[in-house]
Amino acid sequence: MIPGTRVKIMKGRKQDPNHWLEHAEKWRASGQEYSFSAMKLLTEYIEHALQFERLAAQEADPKLKAQFAEQAKAYRELAAERAARYGLPPPSPPREATPV
Repeated sequence: MIPGTRVKIMKGRKQDPNHWLEHAEKWRASGQEYSFSAMKLLTEYIEHALQFERLAAQEADPKLKAQFAEQAKAYRELAAERAARYGLPPPSPPREATPV
């Protein structure tokens, strides 16, 4: 780095430190930054919903079973909201729960 400047010289080229900021802004504006995180959240929401649906199917106590089912429903609603926000198709409805 040249003393007193913020410009690096790499392989004979000057590189403006704002160069990557400009690209980051373009990337954010394109909406692509959300694709991975949106899919990750959708996957996590669905996994949690499935886990609570399995717990509800295995539970003998009706009160606890209803709580598990309500939690699964809430995760499915979160997944549907997230999918709608990013223009993705909604998740499939839950299958008939069968104990493992």
